[in-house]
Amino acid sequence: MNYNIDELIRMAEQDTHTIVIRSGASNCSMSIVYNVNGKRISFSKSLAAQLGITNEIYMLPIKDANTLILSAKPIGSKSSVGTVTGEGKKICYSAQLCKALVEIFKLDYDHATSLSFRDISFDIMNDEKVAI
Repeated sequence: MNYNIDELIRMAEQDTHTIVIRSGASNCSMSIVYNVNGKRISFSKSLAAQLGITNEIYMLPIKDANTLILSAKPIGSKSSVGTVTGEGKKICYSAQLCKALVEIFKLDYDHATSLSFRDISFDIMNDEKVAI
């Protein structure tokens, strides 16, 4: 299904969850590591640069559209924020955010410890570039 940005925000505002994620585009990617040894979300150098991510990333999950919106600035009233570290590639060491994304999007880690998402597109929302 294709949704425009206004529809996605409307869906997020009506959703009872308060987290975000999805991805895709050339060398832009996001990975979620979720296992007994660690939980983290990594954002490729290219994705971080495209969004201008420095110390924080804002995530808005839209469960009904199976979509995650990422931004360097707050997105709507239900976006969650994660602190990121690293030069180039950015990493968010938040077990709580990882768990929320795994639960919201029903990600299957039965035979994997890491899942990568490369189907990322970009749009402009409130004069800011966002990844969808």
